[in-house]
Amino acid sequence: MMTIADAQGNRLTGADAASAERFDAALMKLAAFRLDPLADADALLAEQPDFVMAHVLRGALFLMAAEPQAESELKASLAAARALAAAATEREQLHIEALGTWARRDFMGASEIYTRLTARWPRDLLALQVGQQTDFFTGRTVELRDRIVRARRFWNAEDPGAGFLDGMLAFGLEENHQYRAAEEAGARALERFAGDAWAVHAVAHVAEMEGRTEQGIAFLTSRSPDWAPDNLLAYHNWWHLALFHLELGDTGHVLRLHDRHLAPAEGATALELVDATAMLWRLHLRGTDIGDRAAPLAAGWSAVLAAAPGTSYLGFNDLHAALAHILAGQGSIADTHLAALEQAAAQPGAHGRMLADVGLPVIRGVYAFAAGDPAGAAELLLAARAKASRMGGSNAQRDLLSLTLLAAAEASGQAELAAAVAAERVAAKPDSPLARAAMERARAMNRHREARMAA
Repeated sequence: MMTIADAQGNRLTGADAASAERFDAALMKLAAFRLDPLADADALLAEQPDFVMAHVLRGALFLMAAEPQAESELKASLAAARALAAAATEREQLHIEALGTWARRDFMGASEIYTRLTARWPRDLLALQVGQQTDFFTGRTVELRDRIVRARRFWNAEDPGAGFLDGMLAFGLEENHQYRAAEEAGARALERFAGDAWAVHAVAHVAEMEGRTEQGIAFLTSRSPDWAPDNLLAYHNWWHLALFHLELGDTGHVLRLHDRHLAPAEGATALELVDATAMLWRLHLRGTDIGDRAAPLAAGWSAVLAAAPGTSYLGFNDLHAALAHILAGQGSIADTHLAALEQAAAQPGAHGRMLADVGLPVIRGVYAFAAGDPAGAAELLLAARAKASRMGGSNAQRDLLSLTLLAAAEASGQAELAAAVAAERVAAKPDSPLARAAMERARAMNRHREARMAA
């Protein structure tokens, strides 16, 4: 009997030649973040209900949503895959184990299983992509890069999907501050396929981290026909474009981008809510009137929190839920929210440890800032900032913690701390208008303090 395999040579249980080809097409869509791999997986399963990796693909899509509302669909796909596991290959069984580990909210454990899986089967495109996403969610920064580095040597340039590895590598390199190598890898990926939205996103990250604002705007704008239409990552690349315009102080343009591309529709995913919340928080810190834009965000986050009552799902999501409720004037949620996080932090496992060490101090810090205690906020944020990567998210996303620390230092009159944070920003982005303005404010605070002491 003929062995059916995917385009990278991995055996597929329960597939025939035609369904394997359609599975490969769905994987390529997912790798490029094009719509709609879920519809493709559902169509495959309607015709081939014993296709193990189609069930795995479907489950993986709900895993990547990274929110409790997706758990029921993830568990449904997991149950269907488990029912077929006896006939599945060892690789497929490890995929099922990873989904099951994530489903019981052992996020770090799932990421580690994907590490084992991709080490053993480095030509598994789905495992590489989903594995890197779990690295991102769990703050495994070095693994973001090294997972792809280890696998890439087993791929040839002409292999189907090989270009997507360069896009993934670009992001991993960028998050580890290897900016030139990241930009080169992103360029290679985009030469292979201009619609690789993850590669576009990685190159945008490089421009953001280096403060190359005008270049970032030109890059994203010129390539928007490649990444914007029918793309699952479009909202995040719009967020990056808004971030560049915010750097220039063009808050009107930022608000227009928010209203057109970031404002959440009903039922928005947590990933979408994160970006909209983060942008409005940055505007809020700059003193921009955001009107009533935070109200639907707070409602969206309330739905996320209600799907995991009395506990925590991902610390990064919990942080943004707190910010949205603060922006919407609903800071009274703080006591209830913190009590749930304290309960989750007391649980054994990596997630509880992360909350206790990082998540809770950070979230207490932003609630303190909103409650009029900037000195207390600064103390908490300063202590937690160096290990905040454990909460997940990217360096660019977590920058809002430094911005909040800076605002707290200024509001509490801590001129030396404000100057230190501003100096970090100027060193990283010497041409940044925001960084230079922060340094000038810190210097003015110092001059005022010295004048007062001399009087």
